[in-house]
Amino acid sequence: MIEAQHNRSQFRFLPRLAANSCVGRHPCRFPGRFSRSYLRNLSINGRGRPPRQTSSSSVCTFPVGLLSIVFASLMLFACVQNAMADQTDPELPALFSALEAAETADDANRLETRIWQLWLQSPDEKADAFLQRIVSAMGQGDLDDALTASDELVQYAPDFAEGWNKRATVHYLMGNFNSSVEDIYRTLKLEPRHFGAISGLGLIFLKQGNAANALQAFEQVLAVSPKSINARRSVEQVRKQLGEEI
Repeated sequence: MIEAQHNRSQFRFLPRLAANSCVGRHPCRFPGRFSRSYLRNLSINGRGRPPRQTSSSSVCTFPVGLLSIVFASLMLFACVQNAMADQTDPELPALFSALEAAETADDANRLETRIWQLWLQSPDEKADAFLQRIVSAMGQGDLDDALTASDELVQYAPDFAEGWNKRATVHYLMGNFNSSVEDIYRTLKLEPRHFGAISGLGLIFLKQGNAANALQAFEQVLAVSPKSINARRSVEQVRKQLGEEI
């Protein structure tokens, strides 16, 4: 896959959650490929892969930070007419180049919408059925069923980036931050330019009280989409939280 060209120094930061969280010191580079050793070493306090956490309820109250992502996903999925593609679609490199060069927020929003449409196109009909079930369950707040369908999707289509991103979102909404982070990294391994997944990582950093790394994550979204209003607002809010000048 041809990747968007960015200054790699802009995409290097230490993705470390607060104390007792799942990620230790592991280098992260966006956009770019994660090394096998990096992915293999993701752990909780060095003890291996995070255990799956469980939810006491199947009904969710959506955190405000993810409302726009969830609802946008639901609406965009409804617009995809059974086209079969994914993060490898040949249209994406040109779209990301245009996104980086966008002159207005409206242009960026239009390009991001098209990118999301391509990301949401499943590789085949079976994967599409799993994705429809996930989106439907999320729309109804039935996160237990959404998680079950997400598990089935990533097992069936492990090279489909949006499957991992959907499961990361479900885990986030259930409060399973460790599992969400792991799925975010799986998403970014397949699609390093996934501004939705990077934003999700920033939200987890905020939940963990790590504003400094949240800021770096949101700034990385701006590196991919410089005219993104949501990313710019997030950067401004976190900078205010850190007491920095805007």
